[in-house]
Amino acid sequence: MLAQLAGTHGFVNLLGRGAGQSFGAACALYVLLKTGYRDEAEAILHRLEDAVLTAGELPLNLLAPAPLPENPGPEIPQTPGWYSYNRHDDYLAFAGYWLLKASQLPVPKRIRSPASATIARNTIAQFSSSYYHAQMTLCGRQNFDVSGASVIVSDQGKPARIFLPPTGGEQDAPSLNDQASQPLPAIGETEFARFLQTRQISENKIDVSFELAGIVGHRTIEFQNARVIVSDQIPDCAANEVELFRILIDGNIGLTQIAKNTIICPELGIKLIASAPLHMIPQATFSAAGPATRISAKTGQGHNVTLAISWGDSDA
Repeated sequence: MLAQLAGTHGFVNLLGRGAGQSFGAACALYVLLKTGYRDEAEAILHRLEDAVLTAGELPLNLLAPAPLPENPGPEIPQTPGWYSYNRHDDYLAFAGYWLLKASQLPVPKRIRSPASATIARNTIAQFSSSYYHAQMTLCGRQNFDVSGASVIVSDQGKPARIFLPPTGGEQDAPSLNDQASQPLPAIGETEFARFLQTRQISENKIDVSFELAGIVGHRTIEFQNARVIVSDQIPDCAANEVELFRILIDGNIGLTQIAKNTIICPELGIKLIASAPLHMIPQATFSAAGPATRISAKTGQGHNVTLAISWGDSDA
């Protein structure tokens, strides 16, 4: 399972509590080296090394590498992705121990392929192509366990970048996360959708159900070779104007709106096209990777909108 999650990009722990934390990545590195998944382990090691070069030290959160501020913690914008129980020195010691153990492992006699690993369909869904890698949890109890949108890593290998970052985070203790951090529909900034459940309805399609203003809505996410299609559907909520999608994109990625319903990301070769006007709000909230840009669509009636995220010029 770890080999499949790491893939060629090396972002091995993008799901659930502690997404991106270096301790988890170091543990995964050790396990994969010990069991012969050398290529996937090398991809994780690249992410660890890259974070150290960026931050000048091993950061707690590999998704937001930066020099440690004077008072780090879950409420500090400079240290996103932290939880109330995180202690930087402790986690560095944990990570260092497993990095040391990994360095002492003998060279494996056999190199294994991730094709031999499987992931339980009722727990985690993932899809991978030459353009991107997507994954999301299908069950959980807390905000950090589940999400209304998948995590998406654009490209493969060392050039890969996180496009849709992990969301949710700790909300039962002081943190940067709140209801606005969930990528689900809302009415204004006062009434937010409540996640109900996620189920995988085919090899490449997910159904997410949510409740907003007492009405149940649905989101389908279809993963194609060079496109991800997100469709939000919710019956009319009287005269209220529902804000659909509200997906979060890594705030470090440059986006340009070239038409009412079209946003492009030139550096990654990504285009977002919707069946309704799109609204883009930079630094709208936080994800585990730091400040995030929110993309949403508003429609006064017939609350059924589709958003296509596509790579290159492909239609499939």
